[in-house]
Amino acid sequence: MTMTRRLPFILAAIAAATTVAPPCVHAQEPDTLAHGDLLIARISENTDTALARRTLGAPRHVDRPAQIGTSGYSIVNWSYPGIKMSFQEGRLWAVSISDTAIVTARGVRVGDPESRVRLVYGRPLAQGTTYLLYGMSGGYGGTLGIIFSLTNGRVKEITIGHVISRD
Repeated sequence: MTMTRRLPFILAAIAAATTVAPPCVHAQEPDTLAHGDLLIARISENTDTALARRTLGAPRHVDRPAQIGTSGYSIVNWSYPGIKMSFQEGRLWAVSISDTAIVTARGVRVGDPESRVRLVYGRPLAQGTTYLLYGMSGGYGGTLGIIFSLTNGRVKEITIGHVISRD
C-alpha cells in the first residue's frame, strides 16, 4: 500500500501534529488492538457509505478531490460535527474524531490526558511528543490502527482505520 492511498485529512493531521512521522510498520506481536477497538461512533472498518448514512445521517459536507491517487483509487471525505470520515471506493478508510462526547471502545475521548491513553491502551507501537500510534497486525496488510493526536499532553483528535504505512 502506498502513502498516496492514505486519507488526505489523516496525512494533514499527522503532518500538522507531528514533528517526526511514525515509522513504517512491518510486524507487531502481540497485537495491541482487537477488531472491537476499531469501533467508534457506531462506525467500524467494515462501514460503507450507505451504512454511514443510515447511522449518522447525511454528511454536512462531502469533498470529492479532483485528483485520484497513483494507485487509481479515489477518496471521498465526509464531514459531520466533530467527525471526519474518508471512504476509498465506497468503503471506510478512516474516521477522525474531535468531539469530546464521542469515546473509543475502551472509553478514551478527546480531552483525556496522555497518561489515560497509556493506562487504557498500554505501550504504543510508535510515539512522539504529539502522537501515540496503536496498531493491529494481521488483516488489511497490517495498516489498521488508532492514532491519538496530542496537544500539551492531551488528546486533541482520535483517528481510527488505515493509519499505518507499510512502505
